[in-house]
Amino acid sequence: MSYKSRKRKSEYRKKTQLFYNLVRQSREWAISQYGVKIDISIFLNSKKTDSLLKNNQSGYILSSSEDVPKKIVISKEFLEKNKPIDIQAIIQHEFLHYIGWKLDKGFDDGDEWFENQLARNLLYSNYNIFLNYALLS
Repeated sequence: MSYKSRKRKSEYRKKTQLFYNLVRQSREWAISQYGVKIDISIFLNSKKTDSLLKNNQSGYILSSSEDVPKKIVISKEFLEKNKPIDIQAIIQHEFLHYIGWKLDKGFDDGDEWFENQLARNLLYSNYNIFLNYALLS
């Protein structure tokens, strides 16, 4: 194995470890802020192409046909290109979908409860460009 290959593997291991540390911290955040235990699987996408991660999407929550959340998937590419604070924000954004579902609130992007919680927690929105602009300023 070449030096570059070992170095890439080591960097990926560090990023993966960072990701799972951020997931652990975000699970604690969900309990402390909402009293909700995140008890579904969180995956780091390892596929080159994932039809659900399109248009530079950073993550998604996958539900069953009965609209029951099954897992959360975060883009490996997003992980590799972004700072820990942005990665954690995306994890928490996806967790808020699950929290809203568990609390029987409006948990879809654009729903009033969901968008209010994003603003309250200073997390990026797919609908509120003013919030995103304020966060980036």
